[in-house]
Amino acid sequence: MSSKRRELSAKDEKSCDKRAKGTGRNYIDSLPEELLCMVFDQLPMDDVKTASLVCRKWNEILFSGTYANRFVFRVNPGDDCDTEMLVEAIHALARSKRGYRRVIFIGGDQNDEDEFQIDWDSSAKPILSSNSVKHLRLNCQFRIWADMPNLETFDGQLTALHQLDDDVPLPALTNLKHVTLRLFEDFAKSPDEKIEELNLPAIRRLANVELMKWKTHVSNQMFIALCETCTEVKDLWIYRALSVDSMADLDNLSKLTHLRSL
Repeated sequence: MSSKRRELSAKDEKSCDKRAKGTGRNYIDSLPEELLCMVFDQLPMDDVKTASLVCRKWNEILFSGTYANRFVFRVNPGDDCDTEMLVEAIHALARSKRGYRRVIFIGGDQNDEDEFQIDWDSSAKPILSSNSVKHLRLNCQFRIWADMPNLETFDGQLTALHQLDDDVPLPALTNLKHVTLRLFEDFAKSPDEKIEELNLPAIRRLANVELMKWKTHVSNQMFIALCETCTEVKDLWIYRALSVDSMADLDNLSKLTHLRSL
């Protein structure tokens, strides 16, 4: 073999070694979240749990978003369960860093429901983020935050549009024109307890909405905030109860100067 050929062969070998070692970049992290979820779908449950320990990003995808629906925590104590053991287990769940959104106990013969009342304070906020999504419809049984500044239509719970951080108000959704607002069933609270503290800041983001459909109860406080903020509304539909403290509160409708259908 000539010296020139040996020199080329050595260069090729070094080139192959370099390609084998790679650039050090983890290309799987370049995949969008949707594709990563499709990969996780192909894994058995034990491997998915192992994947959640690989990095913070994967852990958040698996447990902080809608993918968490795949995981079901089941406890089947039977009719003869030890009450103290069950209470201890539930309190352990409440302290867990995984931030369970909902734990439902079914079974056993427990007459004292107060034993199982727990204040859930989950730090996990499932957030849907996108700068390109223009139309969003939410149909879920737990609270989701939507960080989508370019929405044009929205159908779901008003709580989804609430600011993520109480200290950082979100700007108005200037492109949002059509909204359908539905009832949010927060099973962590009593059915009669409304979550107006979340809804009021969210309503202030709907200043440019033209078509608004309320398929949930509208309180007096919410009605006043609506009339003061959503002055561009042309069509307003209220399918359920509207509560006003006095007939004089209805005068706030005069602030909706573009209203043509009620």
